[in-house]
Amino acid sequence: MIERATFREKMRSSIDDQPTTPVRRVYDAAVSSVSRQGGGDRPPRIEAFSSFRTILNRARSKRMPEIPRGVEEVEIQGPWRPQKVVCDFEMALITALQSELPQVSIQGCYFHFTQSLWRRVQELGLVRAYRENLRLRKCIRKLMALGYLPRPLVRLNFNSLRRSQRTIRLIDRNPSLLDFFGYVQNTYIGGFFPVPLWNVFDREMDTRTNNHVESYHKTLNDTIGVRHPSLWTFIRCLKDRQTVVEQTIDGAERGELAPARRRKWRVLEERLR
Repeated sequence: MIERATFREKMRSSIDDQPTTPVRRVYDAAVSSVSRQGGGDRPPRIEAFSSFRTILNRARSKRMPEIPRGVEEVEIQGPWRPQKVVCDFEMALITALQSELPQVSIQGCYFHFTQSLWRRVQELGLVRAYRENLRLRKCIRKLMALGYLPRPLVRLNFNSLRRSQRTIRLIDRNPSLLDFFGYVQNTYIGGFFPVPLWNVFDREMDTRTNNHVESYHKTLNDTIGVRHPSLWTFIRCLKDRQTVVEQTIDGAERGELAPARRRKWRVLEERLR
């Protein structure tokens, strides 16, 4: 069996070199390293991770500052005055924003708006009709496109679409479509989420959805590598991402070309303009 003290020192060194890597991953990497050094023909005889867990966690804790025990121990430097928040349609979140950040403009994400409508299509059993009936598909898509109209025209066009003879015939053949109109009416036209929350007619192109934020969250999650990181691991990863962002900004200022966007997104943006 490999000498315990030697292996322990190897892992402590890895803890110092990789302060944000989970201790279990440090242990597994050390075992793999020892195995490769021995030729890899036979697994190394090393004590189980449980024998080293306490030692590794103690070594890690010595490198990390103490976690704040309350708000009074946290000091955020500089002013933080957000002007706008783009979010999905969760009443608890919106209520919290209105309470804690009364000065911000709250805007619903248009992608989540259309996703909400599509989920209702699925719940009402309209998916097959949507795929097979061109007129019904156009009707539902028109409802999804209401957010692109000027606000004063949203309710007018909703009522016009609902009362049209073509829609009435569609409802006769697909009664669930009436329930779908009722859902849109009660939830987004005159219900929980008022038109200004999800209408994007007057918004800038970059703030119609929060897709870029969710993409950043995915990148950040991939960087962290664990579901529940410690506070200091999270902060260190934020600093690492900030370094990447600053390098990207510097490159743009030097005239470096931005990554090419997919053609379908360029075409869609031009159509929306």
